[in-house]
Amino acid sequence: MIKLPYAIVVILLTYFIVADAECNVEPVKDINLDMDKYLGTWCWVFHTPSDVDKNAGCIKEIAQKFNESTIVVPTAFYDERTKQIKIFQGSIYSWNSTSFTETLNGWSATYFVLAVDYSSYIVTSACLRNELAPLTWIGFRTCVPDDHTIKEAMDALDALDTSSGASNRLVKFNDCDYIQNAMFP
Repeated sequence: MIKLPYAIVVILLTYFIVADAECNVEPVKDINLDMDKYLGTWCWVFHTPSDVDKNAGCIKEIAQKFNESTIVVPTAFYDERTKQIKIFQGSIYSWNSTSFTETLNGWSATYFVLAVDYSSYIVTSACLRNELAPLTWIGFRTCVPDDHTIKEAMDALDALDTSSGASNRLVKFNDCDYIQNAMFP
């Protein structure tokens, strides 16, 4: 009787370890991530298509320093199924010179910062559970960035990927103009 629950635990652990082991964010260089400069509004406008984001429209976050070891991140996104804005409270408790870990609505992920211009854009990549390849997001200081800023961010991403142009694999979230003026409680 004890063998069956043990076997199930081993199978589940193996699944999650193997799934995580298959996904690697590369290349990651030390960009000397400065979380004080990261603070403020970010709108996640472009992303790698995935099941995680399939019903989400544009995502808006406002990173605010709570204390020296915690950044709170109220997050709003347009839910395309319900046609409503959903709001969650996220937190960043851990960061270093290349990445930060954000906890939001019961899940947690480490986002590697691939490129950043703190005044206009940030390119991040993360391995999420059940994904075999890293997902990429591009955030901007505004939810409706101009063409020049979009090109800068896309060029920064493509400079890291010498194969076929990583920016060609990204899609734009819908409803970015709608979420631009989202208010947080």
